[in-house]
Amino acid sequence: DALPITVNSLAIDAHGNLYAGGDFISAGGIEVNRVAKWNGHTWQPLLTGVDSIVHSLILDGQGNLYVGGNFRTADGVDAKSIAKWDGVRWSSLGDGMNSAVFALAIGQDGSLYAGGLFNTAGGISANHIARWRGSVWSSLGLGTNDTVNSLAVDRAGQVYAGGSFENAGGGTAKGIARWDGNHWNSVGNGVSSIDGAQVRAIAVDDANTLYIGGLFEIAGVTQANNIAKWQGNGWQALGSGVDSVVDALQIGPDGHLYAGGSFSTAGNRPSVGIALWGSVDRQCGLTTSSYSFLASGRPVVVNIRVPGTIDCIGVEAFNRVHTWATPEQATDHYWEITATSSTGHPATGYTVDLTLPTTFTPDAEDTLCRYADATWNCAASSFSASNKTITRNGVNHLSSWTIGNSGQSWYLPYVP
Repeated sequence: DALPITVNSLAIDAHGNLYAGGDFISAGGIEVNRVAKWNGHTWQPLLTGVDSIVHSLILDGQGNLYVGGNFRTADGVDAKSIAKWDGVRWSSLGDGMNSAVFALAIGQDGSLYAGGLFNTAGGISANHIARWRGSVWSSLGLGTNDTVNSLAVDRAGQVYAGGSFENAGGGTAKGIARWDGNHWNSVGNGVSSIDGAQVRAIAVDDANTLYIGGLFEIAGVTQANNIAKWQGNGWQALGSGVDSVVDALQIGPDGHLYAGGSFSTAGNRPSVGIALWGSVDRQCGLTTSSYSFLASGRPVVVNIRVPGTIDCIGVEAFNRVHTWATPEQATDHYWEITATSSTGHPATGYTVDLTLPTTFTPDAEDTLCRYADATWNCAASSFSASNKTITRNGVNHLSSWTIGNSGQSWYLPYVP
């Protein structure tokens, strides 16, 4: 059964068990109180859970689960905004915090970092960020002047904090700051927005590239819609970004960046709530693909027929203006067609058929065009009004039909 209400954080242990935390009372019909474990078959409670919202979960190298949120007790144990589950029982981390914990991270030495709305940790002054070394809380300098929403630690042990603050350690740091173990440092000029910027998610890859997501329009001096990356000397946009807030970032095992949030497009492509950034390898498969650009869901089918052999082919559709399109084609739909790994008898003289939905009837004005030598070539196209098809014969190089950006792009992840 699905979890009702809201799930704010997930964590997976070394045995493949999934932990979920958020604002829910039951899971799978079992009372769990805001934190639960999925063992692959059933949901299980962690004793009686916690008494209010969970915002963040993280596991350490020993399999201990740390839970941050806005609660006061865990299974009846006094645990102000943060608690530890060792697989058997709950325990507090000192005197906890005086307000909500929104983010958790584990350092290279096993230290636990917590960020949030609080300004004391374990009874000492700790402005929105603190460190737990197993027995005592400590501050990170002067901390930040406002809420910390996200944390990450790079391979060098440096801590990145993101939030709605404008200074860290007494110096300017707009939305994002780096703790080097002794001092706070700004990361470029940070982020900005007309409506007030905030960083809500951080990820660092194996090359120590820093990715941030949230609600902002500018990173440093670069237009970067709600997501950006830092590679040590400047902020860079990730294409055209996404059209609304990014709440989560994760580096996958393949090195691709996954983004989650309340957006509906990524890189100007439809992508509701989740997208990945990277160079995606096409998989061999059928030579027919369909794409729906109608609210009714009726598909447009692209079919490639070849008189030779071909191992791998891909068709991708997107609705946007091609950079070099002629004025007459500026509002059309474009298909990126690529083929790789031909073996045996080489495939030549491809025939490309475009089958339209029943709501469209092609005529002599409709063509399949190839962009080459800085011009559009629309010759050798024909149409069939009765079959709803547009056909282009004699296509010898599918790669020459590629329309789109090379390199890294936004994609909608494939979910089997």
